[in-house]
Amino acid sequence: MFHLHSTGYQHYKHVLSIPGIAGIEMVLESIGPTVLDLVPVFREILEKSRLMLHVGSGFDLLPQALSKLPKEAFHTHS
Repeated sequence: MFHLHSTGYQHYKHVLSIPGIAGIEMVLESIGPTVLDLVPVFREILEKSRLMLHVGSGFDLLPQALSKLPKEAFHTHS
């Protein structure tokens, strides 16, 4: 997994080109784009790899953002 912050998310395309990358872990920060702003980026990442989100800001927008992503991208643990 490659770790990025939402303030530097622009590098995700370069990261996705790394052979054998397991996915991208992104920390959502209050000073970066909102989770809703990043939905197109999340979709692009999920087309090619896995995505792990750490939501430190904008948690109230998360349900709305997740509803815009493919359901098969979600893994739940009970």
